Amino acid sequence: MRSFDSQWAEARAGGGEDLFTGSPRTQLELLYLHRARQVLGFLEQRFDNRRLRTVEVGCGRGTVSQHLAAAGHQVVLLDASADALALARDNFARHGLAAEYVKGDAEALPFPDGGFDFAFSLGLLEHFDDPERIVAEKLRVVREGGVAWDEVIPRKPSVQSVAAPLEAAQWTAHRLRARMRGVTPRDRHHRTRMSPRAAAALYAGAREVGGFAAVPIPHIPVPDGSLPGRAALAVEKAFLDLRRRRMPDPWSCSYAWGQSFVVYGVR
Repeated sequence: MRSFDSQWAEARAGGGEDLFTGSPRTQLELLYLHRARQVLGFLEQRFDNRRLRTVEVGCGRGTVSQHLAAAGHQVVLLDASADALALARDNFARHGLAAEYVKGDAEALPFPDGGFDFAFSLGLLEHFDDPERIVAEKLRVVREGGVAWDEVIPRKPSVQSVAAPLEAAQWTAHRLRARMRGVTPRDRHHRTRMSPRAAAALYAGAREVGGFAAVPIPHIPVPDGSLPGRAALAVEKAFLDLRRRRMPDPWSCSYAWGQSFVVYGVR
C-alpha cells in the first residue's frame, strides 16, 4: 500500500483534485458524476428517499461521498492515508459540505456493529490479496437491512481497450521521464483477476446479494480543455444521453463491455 499512500501525497503536493460537480467539464468529472448518480439512484429505490448514515471505506478524495452529502445524507469518510483524508476534507470544505473524517484500517473498521445504513468502497478490493476481511467488516458495520457495496475494477478487456494504444504510449513516456529524474514510477493500474462470481462469494454471509457491470464509456487520454478533450467529452455525454432514453440507469452495462462491476450485499 506504500505506492498508494504516495499517490495521495503527490496529489496534495500538486494542489489536490476536486471532481465534484453537476456540470462536468472533464472526462473524470463525468465519470464520478454518473458513478454518484448510480449510487444515489440505488439508495433512493432501496431506502425510499430516507436520510442515511453512510461510510466510504478507502475514501480517497471522497468525490462520491460529496454527492451523498449534497443530497442530504450523513457522511463518514475513512482512509488509511492521512493525505487522502486531508484532500477529502479540503474538497468538502470547498463546497460547504459536512463529513466526519476517520483514519483507520479497512480490515478492522473502528466502528460498532450496525452503525450505518450504507458502507461502500470504489476500487478498493483490488488493492488487497485477500479482500474477504474488508467485505466482512463492511457487512458488520451496517444495520439489519443495510447495504455493503463494492465497485471492483477487474483485469480484462473492456470498452477501455478503445484507448489502450494511446494510453500505453503515454504511460511508457511517463515511466521514462520518472526514471530520468531518479524517481520510481507509480504502478500503471490497480486491477484484479477477481470475477463477479468470486466477488459475490465474499458476500456469502449477506441476506441478499446482487450486482451489475458499470462504466460503459472509454476514458480517452487527451488533455482536458483541448479540442480533442472537448470532443471526447461531448461524444461521451451524447452516448449516455442516448442510453438514458432507453434504460433507467445509463451507467450499467454488460460485464463484457464495462470497465468495472458492482457487487453488494444486504445484511
